[in-house]
Amino acid sequence: MINIDKIKYPHINHFYNAEPNIEAFLGRKLYVQEKLDGSNAGFYLNQKGEVEIRSRNNTIADGTMYKWAKQCGIIPSVKELLENASEWGSEYVLFGELYGTGKSPTRVQCYDKPFFVAFDLWSSKAGGFVPYVNAYQNCYHFDIPFVETALHGSFSTVAHLQANLEELLDVAREKHLEGYVIKTWDVKQRDMDNWGVTKLPLMFKHKLDTPRLEKILSVKDFEKVVLPVLPESEIYGAINRVKMDGLCKDFRDIKEAMPAIARYVGEECKKHNCRSPPNLHRFYLEVLKDG
Repeated sequence: MINIDKIKYPHINHFYNAEPNIEAFLGRKLYVQEKLDGSNAGFYLNQKGEVEIRSRNNTIADGTMYKWAKQCGIIPSVKELLENASEWGSEYVLFGELYGTGKSPTRVQCYDKPFFVAFDLWSSKAGGFVPYVNAYQNCYHFDIPFVETALHGSFSTVAHLQANLEELLDVAREKHLEGYVIKTWDVKQRDMDNWGVTKLPLMFKHKLDTPRLEKILSVKDFEKVVLPVLPESEIYGAINRVKMDGLCKDFRDIKEAMPAIARYVGEECKKHNCRSPPNLHRFYLEVLKDG
């Protein structure tokens, strides 16, 4: 059996703090995939052969995610894919975005029904995430929707890459997307012993609300450094993860919810070199209002 505790989807940095650096993506074949605004879900089989769902941080997701998965009817197809993998000597974890009815986590979309879109496939036999074409084909054979690739190819300079991504943001704005995730599997294996995966694509994201480089830092009087406020999409995303990770027995209890929200938002601030908004409580109330 796989150790699902160590198989979770990695954090993705922005263009300006891509790891190991943005130059590492030059000259490699890149896949620019639409960044979807849902809840990160990982489907896998438990010891009884039943389909389980992990959230971004927890191996057993909140009951809401299970409800969405059942409502959209994706579980039978996912179960077939996972069982087929085991027949061929591998175990899979299928990662994607799971959506519920109503406003999306970062509030850029509003959905009239639950649905699921896959974007990556982890394989025990491969020792990590499989390349794009392999993941797409696996999902295609079992009628599982896979994220759209808006652009693919290689770029010789950072300016060339950035110019293409900026043009795509106009498309993202029209389609009400968050932006894009850029991935390449054209790399040597990376050691990810902290969560047990050795094969991981290099990737970064480029979003509509990402602060541009010249806006990240400004120096005021007394040489005080002022960081930009964390983008609203990241704030709402952190609040959604509090719900999906099941950190609160009663999410509507402000005394229970706000400390967890503050912690998750604080973690995002560190990742994105930003500061928390002065009125974080307002975002929580907006989410409550939506139900």
